[in-house]
Amino acid sequence: MDSSAVHITTLDPRISVAYQNKDFIHDQVWPIVPAEKLSGMYAKYSKQSFRPQLDNLDEGGYPKQYRLDIEPYGRFECRGHGVSVMELDDTRDNADNPAEIDIQFRNFVQGVIALNREIELINSINTTTISQNTTLSGSNLWSNDASNPIKAIRGYAKTIEQAIGVSRKDMNLLLPRPVLDAVMDNATVRAYVQYTQNLMDTPISPDNIARALQIRKIVVAENLYLSSAEGATDTLAYNWPSAAGASIGLLYYSTQNPAALTPNFGYFFRSKIGYYPIREVYKKTPRGTLIISEEKRDSIMVEPNAAFLIVNPI
Repeated sequence: MDSSAVHITTLDPRISVAYQNKDFIHDQVWPIVPAEKLSGMYAKYSKQSFRPQLDNLDEGGYPKQYRLDIEPYGRFECRGHGVSVMELDDTRDNADNPAEIDIQFRNFVQGVIALNREIELINSINTTTISQNTTLSGSNLWSNDASNPIKAIRGYAKTIEQAIGVSRKDMNLLLPRPVLDAVMDNATVRAYVQYTQNLMDTPISPDNIARALQIRKIVVAENLYLSSAEGATDTLAYNWPSAAGASIGLLYYSTQNPAALTPNFGYFFRSKIGYYPIREVYKKTPRGTLIISEEKRDSIMVEPNAAFLIVNPI
């Protein structure tokens, strides 16, 4: 008997295959600032408080008066970005699991926005924009067991501390996945971390390395993009590194959230005007729902000296 006569093939709703990018890290490097308007300014103050000043009272018993310098205001201007996709009624009505179709369409538009935001950050990180940088080679490569990444990164932290007067306990170290793997495999790093943190029989982790460096955390960059041409066999590649294709590491100071009266490596200003993470508009021709994601943003490196760029660490 023909099997099709006794069983009609149907979709098994328990499983499906879909691909979602790994977490983007843009807002861990440059916090998102909700802006009331499309453009605006932010105040920048000087480092006068680090200069020793006379504080003797004068002969009349009055305190010495100083003038506080204010630098030119920083400016931002949010520009529009948007993605839409049409979910046809026929497609949705013919699906065995319409809710799952809805999720995929929404994930697509939001994913494109997030991916491009990540790429903006990647493209901004280079030796032109960040003057505090070094390029490694030879025995200094972190993939070389003769190198000492812990000692080197502590030196980079000292550079940031002396440039903007902050503590390394509020710094993060951004490492693309291949660079992190090389650091964790480095014999000098393994020996130091295992000995100082009593981990002789335990594999080391990014948290162990952050603790050894006395910084807040390691930020792992491992999101991907489709590098193959349309129509060719799918090939995924890491979005990071940057710096003209070389591997990188980035040590930076971040408040993790928008904050006043403190330096910060950078911010993503996002206007509240026209911000629609998801917006749905029904269309009669063709019949379907237009799913839209929109935002107006500006990416600004607020304080380049809040970062130290390591080029070609492996």
